[in-house]
Amino acid sequence: FAFEAGSPAALAARRDALRAHGVDVTDIVDHNWARSFYFRDPNGVSLEYSCIVRDLTEEDAELREVTLPRAALGIDRSGKNAVS
Repeated sequence: FAFEAGSPAALAARRDALRAHGVDVTDIVDHNWARSFYFRDPNGVSLEYSCIVRDLTEEDAELREVTLPRAALGIDRSGKNAVS
């Protein structure tokens, strides 16, 4: 489940607020068209805050396979988020 932050500044503020409350969150990941960070709720459900940083293009609509290493999300195999 993803929440829309609205802007890069608001995204960073949400991340900082969650960290201030003791929530383990990843660093902000730049997806080119959007930026996101990831965390888990108390039940272990993966959540995301995201914001779109540019208009989408026709090329963005093309289906392509993307591989993202688990380490890039800062989530270890135990299901807990690793925070740097």
